[in-house]
Amino acid sequence: MRAVPGSLIALAERSAIPVSIADAQAPDQPLAYVNQAFATQSGYDQSAIIGRNCRFLQGPATDQAVRRQIAPALAAGREVVCTLANYTKDGELFDNFLIMRHIEDDAGRPVFILGCQHFHKKRRVNDADLRRHIDTGCLIEAEFRRTMTTAGKVLQESQRLGADALFNLAQRYLQRSLGQSLLHA
Repeated sequence: MRAVPGSLIALAERSAIPVSIADAQAPDQPLAYVNQAFATQSGYDQSAIIGRNCRFLQGPATDQAVRRQIAPALAAGREVVCTLANYTKDGELFDNFLIMRHIEDDAGRPVFILGCQHFHKKRRVNDADLRRHIDTGCLIEAEFRRTMTTAGKVLQESQRLGADALFNLAQRYLQRSLGQSLLHA
């Protein structure tokens, strides 16, 4: 499994939303990194998640038709935006508003799959709940797009500059691209 550059880890750790990074080139695309927000909301320790495909969160209520659309979309280079019923470690059902997209190297090859999630633990039962879920999803999507731009730039620059410059580069992109929106101070 490919190691996630420290600059991408630093970027994900600053996010208040659950973030996952999978190895796009390894068989079954295992998770190579998840931030603490992902671990906390899923109920799993980070060490229990790494190396597994994120399907481990799925269960009986997961919509298999939606699930089957994810891999072909990623294989075609398309961004995935969907909501899946998933389960925490304790078996609690939640809606996972999910956005996934490849992070490519400077040659345009997919290296990682970046996922940003919103774990909505109360199942939607009325229009007000649905509206709150959609509003939160829009915020997550806006941060995801900023994060994708930043992550791509960081990965490309890290390949060009080498490991010594990664931390300073990541900090500079974070300050320019993400600001304080949905980020920890």
